Amino acid sequence: MRRNTKKAKFFIALVKKYQMSPFYSFEILKEIYLYKVTDREISGLLNALKNDELLETNQKRITRSGRVQYIWKLTEKGMIEYHRLMEL
Repeated sequence: MRRNTKKAKFFIALVKKYQMSPFYSFEILKEIYLYKVTDREISGLLNALKNDELLETNQKRITRSGRVQYIWKLTEKGMIEYHRLMEL
């Protein structure tokens, strides 16, 4: 159970902080497991969420891994949708 805590924290951060739909967040979580993203990489993504950084500014800090960049782009897409909905 302990090994999934980073992934769970990432999922919860998406749902709570950005009020992203649980369905969309679950799709991101599913991709995380599909691409076997490590806990260390998830920690980088969590730090990026805490700092509200986008991929361009945080790309080198997270990792150069293509799979993590893919997950972050999915996350950014969800954040953009969230901000767009908040403006309505």
